[in-house]
Amino acid sequence: MGDIVKPDQAVTLEILHLILVSVEADWIQAGENAHFQHVREAAFYLIAFCGALRGEEVPMADLGGIAKHWEAGGMSSNPHLVVALLGTFKNEAGEQYHLMPLVACMSSGLEPHKWIG
Repeated sequence: MGDIVKPDQAVTLEILHLILVSVEADWIQAGENAHFQHVREAAFYLIAFCGALRGEEVPMADLGGIAKHWEAGGMSSNPHLVVALLGTFKNEAGEQYHLMPLVACMSSGLEPHKWIG
């Protein structure tokens, strides 16, 4: 009750910046045990926004796959990170890996490398 719901409305870059500022402020105030929750929230937003994924596709991100391909992104002349998605993706048959490169730091100020790493 009392929630303002606007389904199927995109998150703008300005709103994402405000969300990440809020998450970072909460991260600074939180104790050691709560850091993972804040990092997970920021990573969810960044993977969804920067990877142009829908909400139900983001939980397909595989931390093991991201860790496995982490060093390869930093060795490139264009620093990036690789987000590994595991599962049935975009109407394909069978479970498989999909590797999605994201720029490490964007000109808009978003820093996927910082939060996902």
